[in-house]
Amino acid sequence: MLKSFGQELTKWDRFEIAPSSMRKSTPIRRALLLSHHGENLATVVHELYTRHRDIFSEIETTLQAMVPEVKSLTVGRGQPGESYIELREDRNPNPIPAWSVADAVLKLLGVLCLAHSRGSPSVVCLEEPENFLRPYALKLVVDAMRSASAQPGSSCPHIRRFCWTTST
Repeated sequence: MLKSFGQELTKWDRFEIAPSSMRKSTPIRRALLLSHHGENLATVVHELYTRHRDIFSEIETTLQAMVPEVKSLTVGRGQPGESYIELREDRNPNPIPAWSVADAVLKLLGVLCLAHSRGSPSVVCLEEPENFLRPYALKLVVDAMRSASAQPGSSCPHIRRFCWTTST
């Protein structure tokens, strides 16, 4: 029984998504799982955009519902072999690069990528996801995680549970 419990724990992973880590360009390569602090967000979004457009569209649609100002999510090119996140807004014709995007929006995008990633562990533990988020956005995050996990036809039916810690 202890061995089974140990094996189950290997399927768990903890994430502390930090918007400050998500702003830079990252190398273009195959990666579907967000790193523990989210520093490979641009890599994951680029992979979803180029090879898993259905999941990318689901993330983009959810982000638009959570942040109505967002018109679209795109991937910009940085140095050769690198990409970065760009958002477009209705009232601004110019793309907004990740280094100019609000912390809350980057954190939402990170949580959405984690929730919809096919490479996610079976139990995802988020460290203080409420940081940077308004109370109404936290409810939307919970709803997005519920709809993404363990439902027939979802983009990540292997995720059984999300849990998180909170500051007091």
